[in-house]
Amino acid sequence: MEQKQSYNPYVITSVNELSAQEAKSQIKKCSTRNSLLLLTFFVLMILSSYLLGKTKISGESTELLYYLFIYVLAFPLVLFLGNRGQKNTVKTYFQKPKVDGKWWFNWSCIAFTCGILINIVGLFVFRVIDIVNQNNGSDELNYMIIAPSENSVFYLICFFLAIGICAPIFEELLLRGSCLTHTLPYGQWFSFIVIGVSFGLLHGNFQQMFYATVIGMFNGFIAFKAKSIIPAIGTHMFVNIPNAILTICLSKIDVDKLTKLSETSSDGSYTTEQANDLMKFVGDNSFVMFILFAVFLFIVVIFFMGLSKLIRKLRFYRDEFICGNTCPVLSNGQKILAYLSSPATIVLFAILIFYAFAFAIFGR
Repeated sequence: MEQKQSYNPYVITSVNELSAQEAKSQIKKCSTRNSLLLLTFFVLMILSSYLLGKTKISGESTELLYYLFIYVLAFPLVLFLGNRGQKNTVKTYFQKPKVDGKWWFNWSCIAFTCGILINIVGLFVFRVIDIVNQNNGSDELNYMIIAPSENSVFYLICFFLAIGICAPIFEELLLRGSCLTHTLPYGQWFSFIVIGVSFGLLHGNFQQMFYATVIGMFNGFIAFKAKSIIPAIGTHMFVNIPNAILTICLSKIDVDKLTKLSETSSDGSYTTEQANDLMKFVGDNSFVMFILFAVFLFIVVIFFMGLSKLIRKLRFYRDEFICGNTCPVLSNGQKILAYLSSPATIVLFAILIFYAFAFAIFGR
């Protein structure tokens, strides 16, 4: 007896029967649904941050409560609202991947590399704007710095779990789970792009926006190809965990003191006293410095591996980028315009862009 195949939200059937106008209308409805979910999450995130900031609780406890609220209440609530009455559930996203570990690693390296390249461009543009802004007599723009506010072991463990583990799981469930799977029937690459951009903007700052957008697009591609959210979560962790470790290590050393000790004299050499002080500082922080070096080396190696793999894919395996088109009645450009025509999406994007500018100008 033939076994009944389980429902998989990443297996998309064609919607060829739709007219161009019907397709635009359905894409607009899908956009409204996705944007209302993301707007709900963003409001919950800002509201919780504001209310916790008004309390008399200490900084460490405030951040821990914020993480607790986001990952125990906000994300599950929005996911419940998004999947309510739908065939898509959290369980349906966790299918057995249709790709092997080698395929996942190759595309994770490529995503990692592309994210860094785009981030360099984005930060360069932000820096140019900052310089022009200061030349016109304005204050320096604020940069988003994600760093632990406390150094207790318990807090650092919670910080690592929040950034390295919880964020990849819950963000992927919301973006590459609920939002992407409802958008995929109207086109694959179109879906990767609009959900990726939404993901990038949701970060609310220019330092992460460009990087997150690219990672979001690749994670959409990876989830679709794998027919499972598991590899996308893995790629997200692949990106976040080194950054979380790097951030924690940098918080454990006095970077200003290290910079000062590393400064050479006018002839480019160290005095004996400077050299001894620098060696003592490195010795006192040897374990942390070793971890920093190891993570930095990992990032460099993965970057060049990803660059090599990307060039090879573009030269010899371009067909791997092909994902099909289940809604050929519209071009990707027309689909994007239809998606962006939703009033809810216009409001969401406007709020997120305004928030990023507000942060850059005024800070938190």
